[in-house]
Amino acid sequence: MTASRLAETVGQSGTLARIGGDEFVVIVKGDDVEQRAVTLADDISTMFATPFDERGSAFVLHASIGIALYLASNEKSEIDLLKKADLAMYSAKDAGKNCYQFYSPQLSHRADHLMKWEQKLRVALTEKQLFLVYQPKIDLARRCITGFEALVRWNHPQHGLIPANEFIPVAESRCLIVAVGDFVIHTACHQLAKWQRDGYTGLSLAVNISAVQFWRGDLLETVARAITSSGIPPDKFELEITETVMVEYPNSCRRRSSR
Repeated sequence: MTASRLAETVGQSGTLARIGGDEFVVIVKGDDVEQRAVTLADDISTMFATPFDERGSAFVLHASIGIALYLASNEKSEIDLLKKADLAMYSAKDAGKNCYQFYSPQLSHRADHLMKWEQKLRVALTEKQLFLVYQPKIDLARRCITGFEALVRWNHPQHGLIPANEFIPVAESRCLIVAVGDFVIHTACHQLAKWQRDGYTGLSLAVNISAVQFWRGDLLETVARAITSSGIPPDKFELEITETVMVEYPNSCRRRSSR
């Protein structure tokens, strides 16, 4: 249905191809191609605003559109053009989806930066450079510590201590947040188990869950394995989801909370 709508929208103004499960390419040629690309991007976004009907259920899809312009003087190949359009598309996703972005050289610089730090983070996971610190939760009325929040940190051998707000976005954009999250969950559970064995049975421990982890299918199984292997009381382990999850997917959050 998506392909059919796109074909109707593009019409004779360009060439439409499907290059992946949910990725399409439109090639536009001729004069004033930049303005024509913008007009077509707006038309495609408008087209998606009409819900799809599938067996009586309505689905609304959103398009993230990347635009790259071919300049014969400095383009090496059509493949380079597709790569640039792909970078622009991911920039549109980061901007909030349902919009379009033009390619700029800064996107290539950012992609190179992310790739370098992705490689370093993969090494960090295998060489155990990540560790947790524990922020206390204090009951002011009772003047006592009731639990802790586990926070992940990275001790890089050359760059030193790297805070989470610098490497977590890299992990999320390069599909490493799941591995980082698994490390945090298992490490936190075993730390809580140690505190329990030391006699601090009243403490709770919380970990933050990103949107990517929340939507991964085996999050519950990961938590269950960590709780089982560590032997901690399940009611002492807490998951804190980010505001992004609540804002973007409030209905699904309610459904999962009910489980």
